[in-house]
Amino acid sequence: MMFYVTLYRVDAKKLEDWAKAQNSTSLVEFSSKEGEVEGVLKDIAKRAGEKGEFSYSRFFAVGLFRLLELANATEPTILDKVAQIIQGTMHDL
Repeated sequence: MMFYVTLYRVDAKKLEDWAKAQNSTSLVEFSSKEGEVEGVLKDIAKRAGEKGEFSYSRFFAVGLFRLLELANATEPTILDKVAQIIQGTMHDL
């Protein structure tokens, strides 16, 4: 069990470090970039956009807002754009 706790902390640190290095523009453009975190975010966006087993939760929402906060992406339009990407409606941007 301790292995998984350590793994979660390492993953959380990677996400935090990545988010701190972003700004509003680069955060929204994650889907056009390559990298470990970008790959994870693309996978989440893909699964969220498909009909299937992905379910939103308050933990997902808290994590999303934390990424926005760390990237200093405080404009309300950024949240809308990120939500559109996650919902698979990138063509509406």
